[in-house]
Amino acid sequence: MIEFKGYISGKAEKHFFKVPIIYTVVLITLYLVVGLLALLFSPVSDSIVLKACLILPLFLVADVLVVQNKKKRRSYLTNTVFVENGCMVCKSDKETTQRLISDARALYDYGAYYKIAFPFLKSSFKFICQKDLLTQGTLEDFEKLFEGKIVRKCQQT
Repeated sequence: MIEFKGYISGKAEKHFFKVPIIYTVVLITLYLVVGLLALLFSPVSDSIVLKACLILPLFLVADVLVVQNKKKRRSYLTNTVFVENGCMVCKSDKETTQRLISDARALYDYGAYYKIAFPFLKSSFKFICQKDLLTQGTLEDFEKLFEGKIVRKCQQT
């Protein structure tokens, strides 16, 4: 068994909170483009679908960009990631997510932490493993699980 235990911090924590904001900005842009195109080319300007396309991004902005207190933000942070029997489990105070290691598309090595990427429909930004939180196993054993899928994003320190 390989286990990373403890709340992620530093660069790993910044990466954790940056990804959902990027996804939200992309979704908002997509919704606005679709909404404006529908508005320009729709014969009926009173359509419910049209209104939904223009209002939905406001809810996404409110959900992601509203400043949350530190305790609430911390409850979403990854605090345990462990690998056992070909399955990877990621826990936070709010939820538990699991994926098969064989489903991993890549293991990104950022120096102080790893980020595991999965295909689009199985995607999860929560699989971040901070190297100094390793409590069981070794980094070499962890990297062997992702042999051929490791992408080094920066030099080891």
